[in-house]
Amino acid sequence: EEYIQWIDMSKPHLYHLEVNLISTCNLKCKSCSHFSQLCKSPDIMKLEDFEDYMKRLSSIQIVNLYLLGGEPTLIKDLPERFKIARKYFPDSTIAVLTNGTMLQQKDDTFYDSIRDNGIEIVLSLYPKYKHDEIKIRNFLIKKKVKFCIKRIITFIKTLTENNNNDPFISQTKCLCEQCRFLHTDGRIYKCPISKMGLLMNEEYGTKFPESKSVTIEELVLNPSILDGPVEMCYYCSEKPKELNWKEYTFEDLGFPVTQTKSIRRTSKTIEVYNTGNWSAKEYLPMGLLRNEVADTGLLWQIEHNGSWHYEIADQNDHYILNV
Repeated sequence: EEYIQWIDMSKPHLYHLEVNLISTCNLKCKSCSHFSQLCKSPDIMKLEDFEDYMKRLSSIQIVNLYLLGGEPTLIKDLPERFKIARKYFPDSTIAVLTNGTMLQQKDDTFYDSIRDNGIEIVLSLYPKYKHDEIKIRNFLIKKKVKFCIKRIITFIKTLTENNNNDPFISQTKCLCEQCRFLHTDGRIYKCPISKMGLLMNEEYGTKFPESKSVTIEELVLNPSILDGPVEMCYYCSEKPKELNWKEYTFEDLGFPVTQTKSIRRTSKTIEVYNTGNWSAKEYLPMGLLRNEVADTGLLWQIEHNGSWHYEIADQNDHYILNV
């Protein structure tokens, strides 16, 4: 029965609420749906504010309460927040969403609070860390916590620069349609993109509009108040694009391996580039070069909001990376 969610339909309820505990992240994914890579400061929700918000929301049922960011495991008092969330929502499914990179660094206080308060760890496993999955899984099993690992191989490019999309069509493709978003400012938005997407204006000079938001009290009185489109929905694509991680061997990309190592040199280069001020228009300005035999790797990312270019070439059995 732990997998059955019981909802009293005679009482007002909200199916899904995301609580933005922190805006920054220790990763810089270019297509983050919370735009954490653009945040200049952590903007951590104060502990006293968090408890105040939970208390004011507790008069309605919240079926799924997600504590996230940014990367929530960067917050030192996270165990106390687990306790507060469970205090006000004893019957809700409460989960902390994390990229998992810091889970093995957390102390017993963290995992004691996870177990004591019935918190589920939802781990987004990105391709860079897929080789650590078994190690992370075994670690969490040993800690005797409930967890779910989601293998992320695709990011979704949602926004367009114009507002001529039909929101009733785009909402059918929307991953956030059932979710509501509680920001550190204490206001509730239809989805994270309608609030955090405004960071694009400051970074790239886009003109995305302020979208409707409500107070906690307004949501409690009418949990469906944010149903239907808001201003940002008109900028959400009717045909969102997938941004996939790609993996190739050097042989796949045309580096010959027929010559003697001492003289191996080709005129072949692997080039990835972008022109214009939309740095992720075609490709992400990053790559990972991995040596499977030595279990080592080189990860690079070009921090620039204009045109960029990188290439890999070879010379005398050495590979050269130019960024």
